[in-house]
Amino acid sequence: PFIMRAMNTNIGSYLNRLKQKLYLRFKREYLGNMARKQKKLAGRPLRILEIGALMGESAAILSRHGKVLTVDTWENPEMKKEFLRRTANKNVEYVQGNSMDVLPKLESSYDFIYVDGSHHYTETMSDIENSKRLVDNGGIIVGDDFDLSINEVDRQALGRVRETDVARDPKTGKLCHPGVTLAIAGQFGDWVKKVPHTFWAVRKIDDKFVNAL
Repeated sequence: PFIMRAMNTNIGSYLNRLKQKLYLRFKREYLGNMARKQKKLAGRPLRILEIGALMGESAAILSRHGKVLTVDTWENPEMKKEFLRRTANKNVEYVQGNSMDVLPKLESSYDFIYVDGSHHYTETMSDIENSKRLVDNGGIIVGDDFDLSINEVDRQALGRVRETDVARDPKTGKLCHPGVTLAIAGQFGDWVKKVPHTFWAVRKIDDKFVNAL
């Protein structure tokens, strides 16, 4: 039994690493493709805002397509150190601080905004609300961790845990980020689509937003 448990643990650990590796590859391809298409549409390098940077992988990807301003608290100094290493000599600037404090002070407009900060409802609502103000006409807002749409979940149950990072939806039995699901519905409605995995994207057309996928 001990050997079997050890084997199961090793297999589980391997599968988790493989899943993470595949996700990161998908993320690189998805973000890169979205930014590349937006750059072609704009006909120039993009003005990019990233909300939530962690170790800088997304910022490094996006910097190939324009100038990136990224906002993060970097409560873990090691993560900031890795961010600085990955974005060294790239077209990336940063502001360290809570997005709820930083974003309302920004006045520039952006062609591409990537929302991947806190997944709690209040902060996600704030990040999307500020993104709607800051995105230029024709620009897109892209986000991650959209595990389940509002039409799939028990909305009332998730509302009770909306400030929790991850929770299980009783309707589907799946883990999700309740704050992200509820904030997207609160800001846009129930029409936002998600691609395979957990990304979503909307485009600003005059005073309206439409799916950008």
